Formats: sequence, structure tokens, C-alpha cells
Amino acid sequence: MIHIRLDAKKKWHKNEKMYPYFHYPFYKKIFLLGLNGAVNKLVVIATFIFNISIIILIIDGIWHLIAPNIITSNIFIADCVMYGISMFIKLGVYGLSPSRF
Repeated sequence: MIHIRLDAKKKWHKNEKMYPYFHYPFYKKIFLLGLNGAVNKLVVIATFIFNISIIILIIDGIWHLIAPNIITSNIFIADCVMYGISMFIKLGVYGLSPSRF
């Protein structure tokens, strides 16, 4: 979100009118909704998976603390792997693809 805001600052008034992202509430901005193709679709998908995996990771972490066993441990490890993969995909693609702001 910070990178999008800094990129859009160059032509702020034009971007504010063109993309509804800048008028959306925080919870929609987290999922990069309303950018209308300004960012690579793979970045948007990886961001969605990244944010959902954080929520699942917190829930599974609490579950693992309450009932530590092999099943909850394996689920927690799988969530950590999903989180890590989506983070690296997001950072890699976002760093390699230019935005259209």
C-alpha cells in the first residue's frame, strides 16, 4: 500500500479520479481492490493469498497453542509455507513488474 501511494503521488489528482482504490476503506485497500489493472494480476492474487494466509496462520497458531499435537503442528507448518511462498511471489513479481501510475 505504501509503494502504491508513493508511486501515485507523482500524478495524484489524475490517479485519484482514475482509480477507485484511493477512496476505498482500509480493509479493501489491503486486498488491492479498485486498481483496475494498474498492478500485475499476479501481485493482486499473491496479496490476497498472503492476507488470507496471515488470518489462517493466526487462527492455527492459537489452535496449536491450545492443543499441541502432530496434526495441528503439520497444519501450522503448511500455513507457514503458504505464507512464505505467497510473500516471495508477491515481492518478486511486484519488484519485477512496473506499475501504471
